[in-house]
Amino acid sequence: MKAVTGVLLIVALIAASYMQFVAAIGVQPVAVASQPYFLAYAQWGINGSMLAYPGGVSLPLIIKVTYEGPVELYGVNATFYPEYPLSFISGEKSEQLLIPALEPGSTFELAGFFDVSANAHDGLYEQRLLVSYEIESSSQPLEGAEWVNFTVPILGLSMLRLQAFETYPSVIYAGERAGELRVYVVNSGNVTASGVLVSAHFSYPLSPLYEGSDRVYVGYLPAGRSVNLTFPFALANITQYVSISSGRSVAVPRPIVVNATVTLASTSESRNFSVPITVMPSAYFAVSGTEQSSISVGSSDDYVEIRITNVGSSSAKYVTLTMLMNPVFTPYAPSSENPIISVESINYTLGDVEYGSSANATFVIDTASGIKPGTYYLPILVTWYQEPTMQVMHQELLVPVSVKAAFSISSMPSGEESTLLTYALAAIIIVILIILVIIGIRRKR
Repeated sequence: MKAVTGVLLIVALIAASYMQFVAAIGVQPVAVASQPYFLAYAQWGINGSMLAYPGGVSLPLIIKVTYEGPVELYGVNATFYPEYPLSFISGEKSEQLLIPALEPGSTFELAGFFDVSANAHDGLYEQRLLVSYEIESSSQPLEGAEWVNFTVPILGLSMLRLQAFETYPSVIYAGERAGELRVYVVNSGNVTASGVLVSAHFSYPLSPLYEGSDRVYVGYLPAGRSVNLTFPFALANITQYVSISSGRSVAVPRPIVVNATVTLASTSESRNFSVPITVMPSAYFAVSGTEQSSISVGSSDDYVEIRITNVGSSSAKYVTLTMLMNPVFTPYAPSSENPIISVESINYTLGDVEYGSSANATFVIDTASGIKPGTYYLPILVTWYQEPTMQVMHQELLVPVSVKAAFSISSMPSGEESTLLTYALAAIIIVILIILVIIGIRRKR
């Protein structure tokens, strides 16, 4: 007897709970025998032709609902309340559809545009809609409501990947001041990636070559497509000191390895990839000695002998020195020679210069007139091929050249010829003084 009483008490509690739920949603209970039954499923786009993906914006969702029966319904109101990861694009709270009458076996659809959270993962997500209705009865219509569960597929996924990278030039040598980082980005997912932004973060001594050169906005990148992007960068001169002749030290560019970070970002993901950039050893030249003739303002056919030393960390192949044109010094051109042949003398070939070795070159020059005495610099361009890639390298050297006044005692020749010239000048000066004295005496008389 006690067992039966307990069962009746449980049944009464369940019935009371059901009555409270029905009262809360504002509908009346419906007899179990006539309880309507609904089936629902969702698809993206017409005929399910679209894949939804995390971070998707304004994606069309169609919810198809089939009424299985058993009785005809009236005043059917279907309302969809989207839950994570879906949200309305317009800020609305629900999607509704009103159907005057619904027979068993009938199907209806709800459609709307939704955003998908960028934090979602690919998979199936539970959603539900509320269907309220009326059922005719002999006394008065009965009201009811059903929560219909269904799943929404989020199966699309964009996957940005760094496919490859390289530098231009292919090998960057110490002493170069700029280069390019080229990256190849591919979308290995199954949907278009949107809002794609690729950026390169350089660490010292690398830096963007100009404002904005460290990022490229791609926008949309379809599935399976790749894009190659270029990021120009500047390379600061990182040096080490090397001793040369006379205890002098010069700053020489040194090889280093620097890591750059490439960031691939879209509306649904962000990934970082570390890219090493290697600055290889190279040859580097310094002026280790000079010798020149007595050069004066406006003089011609003078020589400057230059001694250069390879103070870098690698050998140089096929080294050539070229005298650069400038307002002070020009190549010597005898009037008897073809000027074109004379101009060819600005190039001086040294061949191969090993690391730590030196070589000499001599240039014959004319000096401009109208300049002041002092020290001027003769610009020399050094060109060589750098092993192992045989990349052409350039470096400019400034050679100091002392220029004296056009005529001065200090510029006279030395030795016996200089002594005779000095005596001749002194005699001329004495004669001039005697003449001036005689003229002065005559005027007094």
